[in-house]
Amino acid sequence: MSSTIFIATLSGYALGCIQSAYIVSKVFGKIDIREHGTGNAGASNITTIMGLNYGVLVAFIDALKGAVAVWIMRAIFPAEPALAYLAGIGAILGHIFPFYLNFRGGKGVATLVGMVFGLKFGLGFVFILLVLIPGLLADYIVVGSFAAFLGLVVFTWLS
Repeated sequence: MSSTIFIATLSGYALGCIQSAYIVSKVFGKIDIREHGTGNAGASNITTIMGLNYGVLVAFIDALKGAVAVWIMRAIFPAEPALAYLAGIGAILGHIFPFYLNFRGGKGVATLVGMVFGLKFGLGFVFILLVLIPGLLADYIVVGSFAAFLGLVVFTWLS
């Protein structure tokens, strides 16, 4: 079991290390997004610096990382649901702490939303709302991020 825990976490981390904000900023903006705005390599900073279209693209890719990590583990180890969670957590950690960018990535919110989509599809939409509504109302995305992280705790406790 310990080797499968390692495989699940490491494979999730590897997926999470795909830094779409960094890649998009280098390819389309000819900049390192971590040197602009908040300094994070994530969708909210890309949106602020490069515009909504790039922000949506990055958010989609970042969410996809979390979902794919979960889906892969569910396909390989269907009898071990905890491994899907570990892969999702690994993807979030890879997004926040990518080894090849000196452990300076994004905040992990879109990847968390993707992880939730992978675990329970319908709940993923709730998490999108948990990020967007408070974030838009406060005009500060970190409020939505905080709501999503709290939502994960509540969801986990309830289930």
